Amino acid sequence: MSTPDISLKIQEILNKRRPNVHAIEQAEFSLTQLHEQMLELERSLKNDQKTTALQIFAESSLKQDIQVALHELRQLKARFSRDTLNIGVIGRARQGKSQLLQSLTGLGNAEIPAADRDHCTGVRSAIYHRAQRETSAKVYYYTETEFLQEVIRPYFIALDLGVPPASLDEFAGRALDIPRENSAEAGAKLNRLKKYQTLLPEYRALLQRPSPQEITQASIPEFVAQYDLNDPSETPRPFYNYLAIREIHIHCPFPNAEVGKIAVIDMPGLGDTGLGDDTRMIEALGQQIDMVLFVRFPKSRGDHWADYDVRLYDTANKALKEIPLNQWAYQILNVDENGENRKNCIDLQHSMSEHHMSVIDALMVNCKSPGEADQKILQPVLAYMSREINRLDRQFAQARQQNLDILRQNVHDLLNRLGRELEINTQPSDHDHAIFRPRFDDFWTMLTTAITDLTRELKEETLHGKDKNFAKGLQEAVEKAKVQNGIPNQAAIVSRQKALGDYSSTYSELLKIVRTTLTGHFQLLDTHLGLTVESAKQRVVDALRHSGLAPLSDKTDVNFLWDMVELTKNPERFKTMNEAFTHLVKFHLLYRGFVQHRIRTHLDDLSPDSDFARDYQTTAAGIESKLQLLHRMTLEKIEGSLSELLWEPSMAIFAVVEEFQDRILRAEKVERLEWENFMYDHRAEIWASEFRWRALFNKINRTCDRCFLSLSV
Repeated sequence: MSTPDISLKIQEILNKRRPNVHAIEQAEFSLTQLHEQMLELERSLKNDQKTTALQIFAESSLKQDIQVALHELRQLKARFSRDTLNIGVIGRARQGKSQLLQSLTGLGNAEIPAADRDHCTGVRSAIYHRAQRETSAKVYYYTETEFLQEVIRPYFIALDLGVPPASLDEFAGRALDIPRENSAEAGAKLNRLKKYQTLLPEYRALLQRPSPQEITQASIPEFVAQYDLNDPSETPRPFYNYLAIREIHIHCPFPNAEVGKIAVIDMPGLGDTGLGDDTRMIEALGQQIDMVLFVRFPKSRGDHWADYDVRLYDTANKALKEIPLNQWAYQILNVDENGENRKNCIDLQHSMSEHHMSVIDALMVNCKSPGEADQKILQPVLAYMSREINRLDRQFAQARQQNLDILRQNVHDLLNRLGRELEINTQPSDHDHAIFRPRFDDFWTMLTTAITDLTRELKEETLHGKDKNFAKGLQEAVEKAKVQNGIPNQAAIVSRQKALGDYSSTYSELLKIVRTTLTGHFQLLDTHLGLTVESAKQRVVDALRHSGLAPLSDKTDVNFLWDMVELTKNPERFKTMNEAFTHLVKFHLLYRGFVQHRIRTHLDDLSPDSDFARDYQTTAAGIESKLQLLHRMTLEKIEGSLSELLWEPSMAIFAVVEEFQDRILRAEKVERLEWENFMYDHRAEIWASEFRWRALFNKINRTCDRCFLSLSV
């Protein structure tokens, strides 16, 4: 597959990913709700001193499981939200990682430091291909809170240094000594922590800077490097900015300009004593990386796979447990320019399986050569990604869905166990019916009274008053039509006549403009008719909520009716109720159907074919005068005609609500079959004090059932 074809395939993969983000966010929202409800359940068990039930709850570990599931969903969302396919490059110091990155991206030693001493790159860099543009970068700083939590806190926990500092001032003033004899590794980590403390004045101000900060190519070295590579002295000038930086995004044109929307991620710090590097690497791999390149430079005098190589492999393998590394990782064996280490590269290539290190392929490449990096690494890696990423995405998503399915089942199982302990029957019981019956009778009395009273009020309004919204809208439309009539002055009429050639054509055209302008003002009646309808629906909503249905929806406006439509969407059990709510919520009074045809009957005088319109003086003054007369006469006719309709919106509303009353209260068996079944199904929400535990259990079950993914991968 050629590079342009790969580029198109990459774009296709990205386009296929994005529509899934919304579904992931919905599942994430439901999981967040589930976590809050589990905390509510725990509080209720404590408050009621349900000791045994509380012990059952504590043994379930579901709170932690939900947090893990949330983390996994956010990882999946990050993967599907990206605008690029990302290749992560991992390797210890002096293995050729920076050389490979330079060859792939075209950047130099200034932007991707490479040197013979220890790690010279200090911060994770994401390098994005951006064709035909100057190189630039965006710097993302830690906030003070993030820095303390993500960078400093892990040292205090691992080294047993007491409670982690809550502020930078507290960190600066802490005495840092290991309280007990410990390993050399612990001592090295302590020295690293002391470095953060000692150098705090050098980088502290950066933790207050907003992110991202735009920088030029010339400024990149002081943000990514640990020391100045251009300083020839034995102790080159150090840089400290990297200590405050989460990551930097570099945008530059890659040597292969047709690779499409890809990025390579430089992941420094592995193999040194920076605590938290592995954790942050796993996090980055899971959220930012689609493919991994491990870089290893075998020594020419003999080499082998060491324990740290295996640990690095195992660390990366934790990032995506659902997808083995042999489906999303390559091993790059860096061949020196003279080929002196080629034999050892071959030996390491053949011995990977002995150390249980399995990858897609182990490639032997001179990482310093841009040509080899492109042909032997980038091209085959992109070709593999274009073929396999959709499958890997599907595998990843299915694993997340399976985990959600297990979580949902565990929640249901827990609630069943708690239900048995709390003696909450999952099936209808005589006890429930005994509580339910009188409460339903009270509800039915309130509902019939509220709806009947409302219908009576609406009927009285049709007899004694005009519709205020419609009357106000008509007045506004008439006043606006008088002021903005579309009739030009005489000078404008003369100019139009010169353009069109004669007064006859000018007059005909102006008649159309006046007619269109006039009718346009009355289209505003749509808004006022809508206010009338929404006001009536709101009164129905208030009546329903005050009757006892308020707990079924958190909506207090007309959207309450839509929730009722959804709750009754069961044609076998709630057919009549659903039809009643659906017809009411979908009812609208529209200008086009209610008013427009009445206006059109009065527009004949504004037609060039009208006998009355034909009689005019063929001068600018004559045309202006005639248009003013025609407009005034037509407007008076329209106003008079529509004034006769001022009672009709109220009559239409009354008819609709009365029909709703008939369907919802008086239809055959609607009370004893549909309403009783409906209210019994929702008894826990409506009468929470009587069915308190069941209410909470039902709420958790409903939320739990919404925790699923529906992805198109």
